[in-house]
Amino acid sequence: MNSLRKRERPDLPDLSKAQAPQATPKPRKLRVLVAGEFSAGKTSLINGLLGEKVLPSHVTATALPPIWLVRGGDRAQLWIDKEDVARPLSDLAQLNLEKARYCVIAHNAPILDRIDIIDTPGSSDPNMPMESWQRMLRYADLVIWCTNATQAWRQSEKAVWDEMPEALLEQPMLVVTHGDRLPDERTRARLMRRVEREAGEVFPTIRLAALTEPSDVAQIAREIERLVGQIDQPTGAANEIVAKFVGERDVIAFPKPRTPVKPRRLRSARLIKAESAELPEVTDAEPLILDSPLPDYPPAETAPMPGPARALWEELTAGYAFTDAADVLAHVEHLLDRLDAETPTESEPAYASKRTKP
Repeated sequence: MNSLRKRERPDLPDLSKAQAPQATPKPRKLRVLVAGEFSAGKTSLINGLLGEKVLPSHVTATALPPIWLVRGGDRAQLWIDKEDVARPLSDLAQLNLEKARYCVIAHNAPILDRIDIIDTPGSSDPNMPMESWQRMLRYADLVIWCTNATQAWRQSEKAVWDEMPEALLEQPMLVVTHGDRLPDERTRARLMRRVEREAGEVFPTIRLAALTEPSDVAQIAREIERLVGQIDQPTGAANEIVAKFVGERDVIAFPKPRTPVKPRRLRSARLIKAESAELPEVTDAEPLILDSPLPDYPPAETAPMPGPARALWEELTAGYAFTDAADVLAHVEHLLDRLDAETPTESEPAYASKRTKP
C-alpha cells in the first residue's frame, strides 16, 4: 500500500526512514588582531584593554611570537610549534622561540567574553621575521594598527599596509599611541590633521590615545565594540586548536550599533518632571528652542593669520614631537634653507632680502 501511494504521489517525501536533525554550528567570537611597528604601543594597548599587565612589555618581549588571548579564568597557556602541535606552557620566559609559531593564553578579562585578541610582534622588529605575524592575519576578523605619535604613519607602515589581505581592509582602526609624549594640544591637533590627511582614506576610524590614561583606553574599547558590532560574518579562518582549547564557553556578541535618532527639542528639568507636558512637533526648518535663553557669551576671538615664515615652520614641524635641542636646531636649519630658496612674491613681504644684509 505504501509503495502504491508513493507511485501515485512521487512528490511526497519518504518518511519511512528517520532523518537525523543537522546540528547548527555554534558561532565563534570575532578576533581582533593588534599590529604595528616595533615599539608602537601594541602590548601597552592590549594590557590596558585587559585591565592588568598580562603581556610583558620590556625589551626582551619583542622576541615573543604572536599571542592569542581567549576567555578563561584558569590562566592556562599553550604554545603551538611549527608542525601545528599544541604543547602546554607554564612560563613565557621558558618558551622555545625557534620552534614556536604562536601561543594561546586564557584570561578572565571581561572584553574576552566578546572577542579574542591577537598580539603580534612589530612589523619592523629585527628580532622577528615578517612571517611571524603575517601568518596570523588569516585568522583575524578586524585589524587595529598602532602607530607611534612621535613619528606617526611612516612610509614603512604604508608599505606594510599595502600588502594587507583584502578582507581586512573594510573597517580597520588606526590608533595613534603615546599621545602623552606630545607637548601640547596644538601639536596633537596638528598631528591628527596630518594623519587624517595621509591615512584617512585607508582607515575610516583614527584615534589618538595616551595609553597611560584609562579614559583613552576605554575610548578605544568602545570603538572596538562599535566596529565589531558592524561585522555580520567572521572572515578569519577556522582554528581547531584554539576552538578545542576554548571549549564550549558561551559567546556574548557585541550589540549592533543603534540607528541614529533624529534630534529633538531640548527640554529643561522642569518640563521633564511635568508628566502632562506636551511638546509640539518640531520640523527640520524650526529653530532650536530652549526654556531659558543662552548666556550672552562674548564673541570668540579670531586667531590672526600666520605670516609666511610661521606658516612654513608649522608645515615643517607638523606631527613632529621634539625630544632634544638637536632636533630643534635641525628643523631651524631646514627652515632657513627653505626661506633662502624662496623668492618673495607680490603678496609676501620681502623678508628674504632683509635677511641677507650683514
